[in-house]
Amino acid sequence: MEFPIYFNSIITLDSAEAGKKILLTQDDYINNLSRYDLSSKAKRKKPVSKNALMAYQSKQVMSWSGQEKLVLRKAIQKLKPRLENYELFFPEVIYLVKTTGEEEGGASYCRGSNGIFLASSMVRTASTKKKKSEVKPVNELAELICNELWHISSRNAPKETIDKVYSVIGFQRLPKPFQLPEAINKIKISNPDAIFVEHYISVEVDSITNIQNEQEIVEVKEEEEEKNTYVLDMIPILYSSIPLFTGKKDDSCYNYLQLSFLVIEKTKDAEWKPVIMNKELLFVGIGDLPSSFWEQVGRNTDYIFHPDEIIADNFTHIIFRKKRQSKIKSPELLDGLQEVLSKKENEKENEKENEKGNEKENENKKENEEEKENEKETEKENNKEEEK
Repeated sequence: MEFPIYFNSIITLDSAEAGKKILLTQDDYINNLSRYDLSSKAKRKKPVSKNALMAYQSKQVMSWSGQEKLVLRKAIQKLKPRLENYELFFPEVIYLVKTTGEEEGGASYCRGSNGIFLASSMVRTASTKKKKSEVKPVNELAELICNELWHISSRNAPKETIDKVYSVIGFQRLPKPFQLPEAINKIKISNPDAIFVEHYISVEVDSITNIQNEQEIVEVKEEEEEKNTYVLDMIPILYSSIPLFTGKKDDSCYNYLQLSFLVIEKTKDAEWKPVIMNKELLFVGIGDLPSSFWEQVGRNTDYIFHPDEIIADNFTHIIFRKKRQSKIKSPELLDGLQEVLSKKENEKENEKENEKGNEKENENKKENEEEKENEKETEKENNKEEEK
């Protein structure tokens, strides 16, 4: 079963074999997994090989039931007309794949350029002694799919487009993906929806505190009425509170998830590196994020693991704005994002660029004509001189 979702793009539910193939592909996500990932995502105490993990994950793929397909079709049909006003970047075919959820801690996620994987628990209610498992409501599934569709669009979009979108929430591009220090890299928790750390955010703070050991490193005191501030450049980091997974089958890789912002700086040779103070990395914890951070990213979501996650939630708010009014705390952010993503706005910009191009072309044409005229005049003058 396949359904149109966006102009020349379709979503197919006949996706089990394609889903297995995607999960068996050693892509950027697999190549960037940490030691913790290779143990927790396979539910083992010790790290497994990448091939072993891919084999394990591919075995979690399931087929959709007839009832599930029926509800998902309605969800996709509900979503389609709402997407058409926005500039999105979808491949021709998007595979919507069902899994047990064991491979990613029960989360829904994207892999490759065109795979959306929904854990069974995200699609169906839990069964009880009194009540059987049921497919979740159409609206709930439409919002879930919308969120993942943003991630599909962002990984297929031009860098310039993504930079423009991320700038709405204050994130700027780094010259290359940030290489985490080994101490963090081996316990990082990888997010398949946001593989690389390629953008940072700048915030103003009154003092710099090392959250890791809760000691004040630099204290900036107010002098008279003036208030000094520091500007910190930060990147969000997901990592585990334990070095290796417990290996328990009923445990999840996300039960030990920690989120902090690593402070980084640009060196004299234009490289970006972590800030080291008193021989330790400098982190800002969630509870210590300054108001200047929230002023940029807004309060519409707590899912601040990565700029693409922040945008995905806000994009879903835009698409289902009336239904989600109670969750929207920063409506002005949605207005700004909507303007950047709007197809009409992008068409206007393209028209302006075309007009500039045409103006430049006309200028060049005029210059060429003037040059030809000057050449003719010069030739006439030369002929006159020869006649004399």
